[in-house]
Amino acid sequence: MKLNKSTEQAVYIVIILALQVNHHPLKSSLLAEILQVSDSYLKKILRKLVVAGIITSAASKDGGFQLKKHIKQISLFDVYTAVQGSETEINFTHIGYRLFDDQKHVQTAEQKIKHVLAKGQNQFYEELKHLSLAELLETYAIQDGAIDWQLKKPNDPH
Repeated sequence: MKLNKSTEQAVYIVIILALQVNHHPLKSSLLAEILQVSDSYLKKILRKLVVAGIITSAASKDGGFQLKKHIKQISLFDVYTAVQGSETEINFTHIGYRLFDDQKHVQTAEQKIKHVLAKGQNQFYEELKHLSLAELLETYAIQDGAIDWQLKKPNDPH
């Protein structure tokens, strides 16, 4: 299991959008400034969240990014798989075939390993599904938003 920086940033994008006062759309440049990352890098993450149906994008003077559904309906699994994908690829280099004569036994052993890894991956995903991102926030803060990110400066605690 690996949480890459893109996934971490995607979680914060969703949180920022959920907390935006009156849930007004935010520009990618502002999100990049808040997260202190490059706008071009952030746009790749935003695109993945749009494709996954987590956020919407409107290209206009007053447009930007907004949550497509309520944050209570967005799980950590949704964001994780939007950014990192859900494909688990298990590739063996088949060292066992070079070390041992009993090829059938090596094949059976590799199948057991694949089975256990797949089972673990499924359990991992189930746990991610149980955490709504709304649980990371105070309830009052998500009703109409609690922060006007357009007025807030990065690293400003208030």
